[in-house]
Amino acid sequence: MFAKETSIPEYKYRVNDYSVVTPWFRETIVRPLITYIPRWIPANYITISSNLFMFAALLLSMFSGENRYVFLVVPILVLSYVIGDHLDGMQAKRTGTSSALGEFFDHFLDIFNNGILVMIVCSLMNVSPWIFIICLTVSYIAHSALFFEQLKTGWLVFEKFGALEAVILILFIIASLYFVPVQSLLLSPVFRQVTYFELFMLVSAAIALFTWLKTLLRMKAVNAKYLSFFIVMIVLMAILIPVGKSVVAFGIITLFSIVYIGNNQRSHLTGFPEKWPDFISPAVLAISFYTDFYFEDFTTIILIYLAGRVIWIAYTTISILRHYWVWRNPEMMPSSLERESELDREVLIISSKNH
Repeated sequence: MFAKETSIPEYKYRVNDYSVVTPWFRETIVRPLITYIPRWIPANYITISSNLFMFAALLLSMFSGENRYVFLVVPILVLSYVIGDHLDGMQAKRTGTSSALGEFFDHFLDIFNNGILVMIVCSLMNVSPWIFIICLTVSYIAHSALFFEQLKTGWLVFEKFGALEAVILILFIIASLYFVPVQSLLLSPVFRQVTYFELFMLVSAAIALFTWLKTLLRMKAVNAKYLSFFIVMIVLMAILIPVGKSVVAFGIITLFSIVYIGNNQRSHLTGFPEKWPDFISPAVLAISFYTDFYFEDFTTIILIYLAGRVIWIAYTTISILRHYWVWRNPEMMPSSLERESELDREVLIISSKNH
């Protein structure tokens, strides 16, 4: 049963953004492009459209074969998504249509893209399955803290070296792989069978864990539900590493994380009570794996089950927030881009003061 409309909390988007790159990226790349976006186009359409670039990059990275141009095309596709991910928020601000539904679309799809980006990089670099699974698990553990903090405090906090900085660094590395000497260097072993690039991935995972721990210490609101999510993620990782199938691990860890983080997003935006992580899928997988009882069959069933839960979270949230949906932005007096820039800076100043 859906929450009553009157119980939905008042929508306020609060963010503390300490990113080093974001201000330059928004003013130098995104803001000049917003002038080419008609005001009547809803920001949600930009959100949905930009995410298609990530899915295209994923398919290209997995099925490109030996074509070296993939190292140039994939960064362009991912960068197009990143630009669109900033354009939608800017479009919503300048048209006065920021909403809880828009935030849900944006951040819910970002959960998918967190795993997709790891899969893209590891597919292009032929990263060992065990390293891929560790990095994917850690990336989602770190990602979960971002939205758990928002649920508990009402604020999103982006660190100085956050998602945008990491993505730009990754895109630079992918583009450099087009040059054979660079690719040969990064794929050469540094310790046993671990390559330089795989070592870079493991170091990045360690940094992400440090940021995650820093977030938890700042928040001081960790509860049994969140600790359960962390423990179950470690259990899933321990099960999936011996299996050694990157695609299967990608599906299970990504969908399981989306269920938990998506529930937290829904709770924040709609007033739903905080949920426990899913215990059914890890329990079934653990029993099936350690008893060697039709593990592959149960893996398929769990993937379908988790996908169904993801769809249900999206459906219920969109249904509750459907009154925010617009097919076309209302007519309004255009405001100057200079004024929009001033408002953006004002929001950042207020955010910093409230941190």
